[in-house]
Amino acid sequence: MKIQKWGVEDRQLTPRERWITFSVILLVAVLAALNMFKASPAIQYIASDIEMPKNMISQIMGSYSIPAVIFAYVGMWFGQKLGFKLSTLVSVLLMAGGTVMCLLVTDPDLFLAGRIFEGCGYGIIAVIGPNAIPRIFPQKNIPLSMGIWSQWITFGTVVSFIFAPMLFSLGGGIEVPFSWHAIWVAAVVLEVVIAVLVVVFLKMPAVGENTIVGGDVTKKLIKGKNFMGSAIVVSVAFVVFAYLNVVAFNTMYPSYLQQVKGLDVSLSSWMTMIASILGAIIGIFCGVIAAKRHWRKAFIVIGYAVWAVIAFFCLWTPGTDMVGPWIGIIIYGIPLGFVPTCTRAIIPRLVVDPKKLDFALSTMGFLMALGKVLGGYFVSPSIIEFGYTGMAQFTLAPMCVLAALLVVFFVKGDKALDELRDQETRESLAIDAESSAGEEDARADVERG
Repeated sequence: MKIQKWGVEDRQLTPRERWITFSVILLVAVLAALNMFKASPAIQYIASDIEMPKNMISQIMGSYSIPAVIFAYVGMWFGQKLGFKLSTLVSVLLMAGGTVMCLLVTDPDLFLAGRIFEGCGYGIIAVIGPNAIPRIFPQKNIPLSMGIWSQWITFGTVVSFIFAPMLFSLGGGIEVPFSWHAIWVAAVVLEVVIAVLVVVFLKMPAVGENTIVGGDVTKKLIKGKNFMGSAIVVSVAFVVFAYLNVVAFNTMYPSYLQQVKGLDVSLSSWMTMIASILGAIIGIFCGVIAAKRHWRKAFIVIGYAVWAVIAFFCLWTPGTDMVGPWIGIIIYGIPLGFVPTCTRAIIPRLVVDPKKLDFALSTMGFLMALGKVLGGYFVSPSIIEFGYTGMAQFTLAPMCVLAALLVVFFVKGDKALDELRDQETRESLAIDAESSAGEEDARADVERG
């Protein structure tokens, strides 16, 4: 048996099997996001314990994202050559190796090396996940599945911000050095459990659903028109999402609330988590609504525009007053449901050729990872240079405006795109019907002969 065939059935998956496989892949992705953000609530104490300079603190996040830049296209190759099941398992094992390494070292450079190891697993699943979904599900299930999938970072963030402070406290809290080890030990346990789930439950269909019509292997989808330029542009805008959400907000916002507003580790994590929960709830349904109403592009533009406004005016206010942060956090969560969901949902509509779609989604993963790396290396120095408020006004707000403008002017509109895809499906069914009729006529001629 070829290695890439491990986990591939000799038939199409049942609806139940599709959702079980999707759930396992989603769990791996949530684990990857959890591993990224498990450092965030106690990041300043981690840096203190391993004697890391202040201007390097955000590298605890940036180093995790470096492999994702490399593995964006390597991950695509993994999926095609090693198969989706083995690639997913490798992702979990790499994360486990990195987590153990971080537990065993006290040198900041070696700690960052462990984070890079964890990030290798993250880089693989960040590509494998979205590339697998169009193969697992027929088009009718894509809006909901992409809506759920797009919240994997949010789900991981929420879990981290709930349990990381609790585990940090159980480990001894701020009074005890290396209390954060309790968080890493819990992560190792999760990694072992999820690796077992991958081996037991992950399955792939005999034929990718994105190559057939309506789940019928006898009805091949014709080669449709691809809009790779639009897919690349919407992915370039996604750099801003990664820079803003993953680094500036999820990583540094708890520290902002602690240092500027005077909140403790637990409350600052809970406040940040409110936006993530709101975004997850909205995002799950956003994919379905946007697909039905042809609003994917509009939701992306609105999301970036709203972020620009609140970054400039209220999310990062100076002083101890909490009105601005509370308003900002609640508003921030709404686009958090729009932007990642609709970005990931529109790309499979813009690019339908399976190999080109793999490339487009891998490019999105590459650029998202690049945004995280840039954030990891520039957010902390920007805060040191301008302060939290200046960082938001001089960097985050202009970046969000630029992202919105890119999508407005250079990404194809939903309505025309969906009409084209519907026409291509009808043509595929017509070609199949003509082929079937021809075969029946040929059989009839043979019988008469």
